[in-house]
Amino acid sequence: NGRAALLGQDPATRPPESFVNYFSNCDAIAALMWATAVGTLASLVLCLIQRILSLKEFMESWVLGVKEIMDPTLILVLAWALGAMVKDLHASEWVSTAIGSGFKVEYIPVMATFLACCMSYATGSAFGTMAVLFPLVVPLVVAHGASSDSPLTEQAGGAIFGGAIFGNVVAPIADNTILTTLATPIELTTHLKSQTPYVLLVVFTSTVFGHLMVGAGVYPNYVGLILGLVFLTLVLLIFGRSPTASHQSKPPIYRLIEYFNTRFRNRAPVGYEGALVTTDRDQSSDERSPLL
Repeated sequence: NGRAALLGQDPATRPPESFVNYFSNCDAIAALMWATAVGTLASLVLCLIQRILSLKEFMESWVLGVKEIMDPTLILVLAWALGAMVKDLHASEWVSTAIGSGFKVEYIPVMATFLACCMSYATGSAFGTMAVLFPLVVPLVVAHGASSDSPLTEQAGGAIFGGAIFGNVVAPIADNTILTTLATPIELTTHLKSQTPYVLLVVFTSTVFGHLMVGAGVYPNYVGLILGLVFLTLVLLIFGRSPTASHQSKPPIYRLIEYFNTRFRNRAPVGYEGALVTTDRDQSSDERSPLL
């Protein structure tokens, strides 16, 4: 376990005992194996006790389930092998030397986001992307002067997490995408077309207002969160439409302009044809142009 691995290190150089250090020094592969075994046994016991499946039916279903996840499992194993090779070859040290001291470490989170998005889209595996990039990016940040627990190092790790999830959502070979199309009566291309604009918008917002500006020290991280939320809200107000309305319906910002023009200026908004405009004081409030 992580605590035993931490206590087995040299007392003069090992980090202090904490939950984070226990977690960072644990054997992830062993944890996955134990979780799989415990989950399988728990499912077997519950199915037998409730008489949902017989032992034979359970084993047949378990074998079919193993077949379904064989491809992503192979991708994950190969990614672990590639990550171990990157670590053993000291690729991060070589990249740091090749880049030189002129490279600004503040831009590493942006670079990590781009690399993680491309790799996760190409492989369809979030875990595989993390296994390859963490041994490469985090030591690179530390080699350029940042400490292992500095905000910049944490931001680089967060960039890898975010970029890895990108491909897991929009990649056509990702297990999440395939399972979604199997569980719902929609085609794969339709699902990808519906997801990709939203994911690209979030990636753009987090990169510009988060990794780029926060990494460069323009403002702290909480300001980036606020600005990103404001930007996404503005995008929703300007371009958003009701999912139940027709394609000819106007976004909320146009309906808001229509309301104020009708209520206070008594004229139709520019570019909005067919708007209901009235100046009759005797008209009831129900017949006026509604806000929503």
